[in-house]
Amino acid sequence: MTSIFDLPTELLFDIFSGDNLTCADLGRCQQVCKTFRDIIQHCKIDYTFKVDVTAHSAWRLIRCLLINPQIGERFKSIKVTWHRRRPMKPKTWAAIWSWTKEEREQIEHLGSEWLTGDTIRAIWTGLNSEALLPFLLCFTPNLESLDLGEAFEGLIYPTFTAREGIRVIEASCGDGYKWSPKGNYDDGWAYYDAISAGTTPRREDVHPLWFHMNLNPKQWLPGLANITYFAHDYKDHQDPNGFYLGWPAQYLAKILLLPRLQTARVRHCATIEFRQHIPLFDTVNSLLTARRRSTVKRLELVDSCFRQEDYDALAKLTGSLERVEWSWVSETSRYYTSLASISEERVAKAFLRRNKRTLTPEQVFLVKGEPGSESEGENKEGEESDLGSDDDSYYYISDSSSDREDDDDDDIY
Repeated sequence: MTSIFDLPTELLFDIFSGDNLTCADLGRCQQVCKTFRDIIQHCKIDYTFKVDVTAHSAWRLIRCLLINPQIGERFKSIKVTWHRRRPMKPKTWAAIWSWTKEEREQIEHLGSEWLTGDTIRAIWTGLNSEALLPFLLCFTPNLESLDLGEAFEGLIYPTFTAREGIRVIEASCGDGYKWSPKGNYDDGWAYYDAISAGTTPRREDVHPLWFHMNLNPKQWLPGLANITYFAHDYKDHQDPNGFYLGWPAQYLAKILLLPRLQTARVRHCATIEFRQHIPLFDTVNSLLTARRRSTVKRLELVDSCFRQEDYDALAKLTGSLERVEWSWVSETSRYYTSLASISEERVAKAFLRRNKRTLTPEQVFLVKGEPGSESEGENKEGEESDLGSDDDSYYYISDSSSDREDDDDDDIY
């Protein structure tokens, strides 16, 4: 009877390169025999990084890499999908991850050279697996492609009330529903902020990801040093009030300086949020002082919320472009009413002037599409098709004692 050991090397290579085997599976296969070990060591890995998926695949991967870091050298591409916790949907509430003392020490030791201290602490917290992505990039020096997908920077998606947020976080931590209002004016947000503190980057004028917080052109993460393809979208590009949201363009300026980047596909990037404009000139000029220029040959800036001067600033970073595709959030958009018109001719001239040797007018395209044409369904890549039943509404009913106090006040007046 033929066994797996009788199969030709080429077929074994195809088997071990398949998507059905996890890194943990490959690690165990390597221990079977010298033949398996030699074959697996040459297999490239195309990995799907699932943020906050309930199966904890990202956390388990890092645990595996802490034991066998050589596996990271075989990562060829990473595609990120987003599975944030949903209000009222317990099936999506990923439980908190616990590290051993030895693992925490390893994470601090390995991460301290590359990551911010806040990122390491967020990893320790065990609630936001997105914090693991920059740490994973410390293990993947041969990575060629990184697609961040439709990113979402919060722990819970979509918009939620304080009671819902508290219920989700406490349930994820294995706690009962402890919170109750301390007074008539306690809406719960202070308590939610306290129990979720440190899990996402500190917000100032922008809403960054942990990936953004660890972009350092002076010392790139090992997994970014050989990237040739990069893609980045943003999931929630319009808030309930109609204001435009997007991932912060100041980080795009840094991304364009990745040392071997050839293609950058950018969607829903912004210098404007809630009608506040954060221009790119200061960021770009600070990067140019180090005499850096982008190696990007193909640049796509789709449905981004920039002003004219922001395109001018980005163009200053380039010098090797062979194709530019762009579109902007127009004055007629439901997202944002522009205070300054965008000139198609001026945008094209900005990039042509900086890429005289490689770019022609025929290679600069204005992409035109209908606002809101993207799918709004639940079954986009990265989302569970079955979100399960709703949580018990008992946990979200207003505090009865507070209601009684309000009624008493009404009687007094």
